[in-house]
Amino acid sequence: VALSASDVAVQLHMAEAHHSLYPAADLARRLQQTLLRQPELIGAYLPAIQHERLCLKLQQMAASWQLAVKPDEILFCNGITEGISLALRHLTRPGDTVAVETPVYFGLLQTLAALGLKALEIPCTPDAGLSLEALEFALRYGPPVRCLVTVTNYQNPTGALMPDDNKKRLLALARRHGVSIIEDDVFGELYFGKRRPTPLKAWDRDGDVIYCASFTKSLAPSFRLGWLSGGRHHAALERLRASSSLVSPALLLGTLADLLASGDYARISQRLRARLAEQMERVADAVLAAFPRGTRLRRPQGGLLLWVEGPEGLDSGRLLEAALKESISFAPGMLFSAEPRFRHCLRLNFGQPWDAAQQAAIARLGRLAAEQLRAT
Repeated sequence: VALSASDVAVQLHMAEAHHSLYPAADLARRLQQTLLRQPELIGAYLPAIQHERLCLKLQQMAASWQLAVKPDEILFCNGITEGISLALRHLTRPGDTVAVETPVYFGLLQTLAALGLKALEIPCTPDAGLSLEALEFALRYGPPVRCLVTVTNYQNPTGALMPDDNKKRLLALARRHGVSIIEDDVFGELYFGKRRPTPLKAWDRDGDVIYCASFTKSLAPSFRLGWLSGGRHHAALERLRASSSLVSPALLLGTLADLLASGDYARISQRLRARLAEQMERVADAVLAAFPRGTRLRRPQGGLLLWVEGPEGLDSGRLLEAALKESISFAPGMLFSAEPRFRHCLRLNFGQPWDAAQQAAIARLGRLAAEQLRAT
């Protein structure tokens, strides 16, 4: 976040698209229209009839992903981070162990630490996501696990998409061991193929998966509009939300309802996906052309992130120090584990419009990496 507010010229460290890829002018116009039509939204909650309309539209959208949720099973929150935090507060107590993927989004590690929870890291690969074999071993022989947090669709940072068969096996495994699942589907809307990936929650018959999603990545990062569907935990999550931030801003919810009802959200997200798919290919090609021999990556099928595995001798922390001197940023691999892992890896954001400056920056990163390896 600090780097984003800095004067670094080429910023490849965050997990969101460039502001120019979002429909800022259109959203500004819609916000004005909503406010002119309902100025009372500045100082009131969204009227019940409009809230029901919004939930019905979201129910219809989710049904197209094979996810069946009822309107009264939808709870809005301030971004997906709040949704996951509410789920963790409900399912755990300080000192409990939570299974997470590794590499893992560093923000989740911060959330766990703030709640007094321990992270049990389970290997995740760019090919198939969370290792079910490693998870089963950990559940059999490791410390008691209260719940699992997983990103099944375009995992952060690897970009992995878990196959549907694995999602079904994961549900069965969690059921056998009595482990609740918090599903983070923040990147699910950013798919590059013809069909949006089905959430794990779609196969949940016991109501034990707390599904968390957001419009932050696919519509407007600054709106911070997330939502969850908590299954058998839903009522408890509603009570927790009421005791914290209570409700999301009525003006933003009203604007979102209009976007979903008009079909404009579908068109906006389709344009964004097309741009991201093109930019991903450009960044991946540039990395493979510029980085030292032995560098590996897997092109994700969606999302915003490219996970780059450099040669074993690479130190991405030192590489970042050198890159910042040349006004280039990225996320070094050691951020994505509480253990000293992934030092040779880095995460790049392909949500920035492709241009000559970005091409030159990646080429320079490759040369800096090669220079570092030659010096060791």
